[in-house]
Amino acid sequence: MATAMLGGVAVPVNWHFTAEESAYVLNDCDAKVLVIHADLWRKLGPEMPKAITDTLTVVVVETPAISPWPAVYRTIPERFQRG
Repeated sequence: MATAMLGGVAVPVNWHFTAEESAYVLNDCDAKVLVIHADLWRKLGPEMPKAITDTLTVVVVETPAISPWPAVYRTIPERFQRG
């Protein structure tokens, strides 16, 4: 939705694609920005053709760490928590 509000078009790329296949899609759609998860970028980034990465703004996103205990659990008085 944000992409459309900025006047852009989101083009999904299959995460199973190789770097070469992804580069083809990015080149074909004349992409200006690539938003990619860090795990996938670690795999594809080094293999991506320099001609593609030099023309793109690459935004690498990471999954935030998740607390092992929900915030609600931390608000329960200690005497009621299970040990």
